[in-house]
Amino acid sequence: MHFLVVQLLPLVVELVQQEIEMALGILGDCLPEGNPLDKGARQIIDKVMNGGAFKNPQADGIDLTSGKIGGINFDPITDPAGALATQMEAINTQLSNFKTHTAKLSGTGDVGEFSKIMGIASSFNKAKSTLENSTTDNFSGMFGSIIDGGAKVSELDEAVDAISRAVLAGEDQATITNLVNQATTLGNNIDALKTADEAAFNSGFAYVVKQGIGQGIASVASPDGDCFAKALLENHIGTDSLKGAMNVENFTDTLKETLPDVSEIDMANISSGVGGEEAAAAAERSATATNIASLQTEVTSLKSRTTSVESSLGLKSEDTHDHTKIDGGSYGI
Repeated sequence: MHFLVVQLLPLVVELVQQEIEMALGILGDCLPEGNPLDKGARQIIDKVMNGGAFKNPQADGIDLTSGKIGGINFDPITDPAGALATQMEAINTQLSNFKTHTAKLSGTGDVGEFSKIMGIASSFNKAKSTLENSTTDNFSGMFGSIIDGGAKVSELDEAVDAISRAVLAGEDQATITNLVNQATTLGNNIDALKTADEAAFNSGFAYVVKQGIGQGIASVASPDGDCFAKALLENHIGTDSLKGAMNVENFTDTLKETLPDVSEIDMANISSGVGGEEAAAAAERSATATNIASLQTEVTSLKSRTTSVESSLGLKSEDTHDHTKIDGGSYGI
């Protein structure tokens, strides 16, 4: 068994070192090498790459309603100051913004934005389940305009039809004004869907960012965690509460059993301290750096264990790192 461990450890160390080099962007003397790809997966990827994968389920309804609004002409007697026309123009602007928003959510607009929202929605849903044992849908809140928007647009379309009929029938100013006010309310409801999607994304983004930071600190708190980061947290920026949590790593298994299995997260203040695009980029860079540091810690630990095993078995380091000897099985113990 010791003989096998001695053989394998140098190989593991080399593999981890190679992974670090890739993460750091060290190209070396390399040739591109793709990964095996299932034919079914290839078909899906081809559709996405060539732009035939997604549709905006709200686009046709929005265009239809917007066109109807553009065709309404109020009589000067009914709308002498142009206030009703201004209201209808505002509704059309809301529809235009809603179309752009639903295009982003459906993958028919900026695919970079779509990818980001999908990623955060999935990560948030998983994180809520992991930390809080949540069994509810924490994914769909970012896509309310896609899921519920069709019904809202249909309601507005019916209201616009009612306005058109009233104008053509020569209804009085009070009747038409009331109908336009109803349409304005429905336009605001559509706007509210967009606002709710954005609020859900901001909360989910903050939740995922903070969970990532927490996991990074948990890695730092481990016995093999980065010494410098640990010193910064323990001696300078960590609160007593955080330092107490970091010390849990030193608890006995029996004591750990007394700790809660479910986290309590204050969603009302989850976005506090989390910015927008710049924070997202910084979080990504931080996560990459944390992963690299973690790999380097693994290499150091593996090297230490390799040296310990070599010493206990009376082997030389140059022998255990000679792959030809490993393959040839030249050790005699």
